[in-house]
Amino acid sequence: MILNESDEEVKYEVFERLNLGSIQLTPQEIRNNTLRGDFNDLLKELASEKLFKDMLNLKLKKDDTNMAHEELVLRFFAYHDSGYKRTENLSYFLTEYMKENQNPTKDKIRTLRELFIGTIQLVYKYLGEKAFSNFGEKVGKWASVTNRSLYDAEMLAFSDFIGKEITISSDNFVRKLEELMADPEFKKSLHSQAGGTMIEKRVNEIKKIISNSEL
Repeated sequence: MILNESDEEVKYEVFERLNLGSIQLTPQEIRNNTLRGDFNDLLKELASEKLFKDMLNLKLKKDDTNMAHEELVLRFFAYHDSGYKRTENLSYFLTEYMKENQNPTKDKIRTLRELFIGTIQLVYKYLGEKAFSNFGEKVGKWASVTNRSLYDAEMLAFSDFIGKEITISSDNFVRKLEELMADPEFKKSLHSQAGGTMIEKRVNEIKKIISNSEL
């Protein structure tokens, strides 16, 4: 039984090869099967949070069952702990982070849980159902589908303000965010696949709005 006796790297490779067959698994479904542990359990717990699910509107119907929600929770932790830096392929980046944190201490689990819950509460307070959606200035409407780049930016930006005073009102925040989304450079960053600088740019622009600062 190779899946019981081999190390995690071999397990992951086996599942990737099986994935070429008739049963297609997403990268997160493979991680779920090969990197089981307390961190994986935490991802599933947080992915089922009602407030989180209420804010998400993923494009594909199958995203409700293919662990896309769990992968978004993983993305948040991986980017947060790396200081928004990613030079590798996204799938590899997420897999490596999950390997390194497969069985964290109880204190780390509690810290991660509080970080995620505190962040989604702040995002919901200021954006509600507009969270993670793009604003189309030409049509004057918010998109109905979650944009993963905006998810990263809004989650990472608000995570820095947990427990801190935020003076900007929700209405003013939304208005300034609409203006930001009309900026050509910001729009370009939303469609870029680059790690590092583009992610950091998105996060810092939203941080400026939250802090009500022009710095």
